[in-house]
Amino acid sequence: MWFRDELSAFVREGLLDSRACSRAYLDAGFLKKMVEEHTAGRANYTYPIQRVLAAELLQRTLLEQQS
Repeated sequence: MWFRDELSAFVREGLLDSRACSRAYLDAGFLKKMVEEHTAGRANYTYPIQRVLAAELLQRTLLEQQS
């Protein structure tokens, strides 16, 4: 549940900024809803958040830095 507490700011910065929300393969509206519901404690989206966050960090680290 770290994404609700200690890492909630990290998740928001990584998944709700303009770069992540502009990805063609992500649904920005659903992503925002998922993060909001998870951090508010209304749902447990730990694994989906973990997967999308990993993909976004890989995108930024490996693909964007090569250009």
